[in-house]
Amino acid sequence: MTCGDKCWVKYSEVLRQRMFRLQVFELIVPVEEIKNDSNTIMTLSELRDPQLWNLVRNRVEGWDTFPKCGILVDFEITPQGEVDCLTLRLDQRRRETLERFIQNGIRAG
Repeated sequence: MTCGDKCWVKYSEVLRQRMFRLQVFELIVPVEEIKNDSNTIMTLSELRDPQLWNLVRNRVEGWDTFPKCGILVDFEITPQGEVDCLTLRLDQRRRETLERFIQNGIRAG
């Protein structure tokens, strides 16, 4: 999920656009949906690994595609030690933009 991985850049933009279109500040997305919609070559098992999402959540260089696109990542670990769903939230800047859109009655594309 490095910055240059086009599938993650495109997918993070799609997620942000989805939040604006739905006028929501947060989405809960199952890992299976992420696998299917992102077109990643990563396996479902790799995507369930909390270490992967810790790198993203902590904005480790090279794993910071989502935060660079304005999406903050959070998750819970199952008793089996896996991630089933991600909670994706707009960062403060995008949140403020969406709030202005909503206040002004603007619908994102």
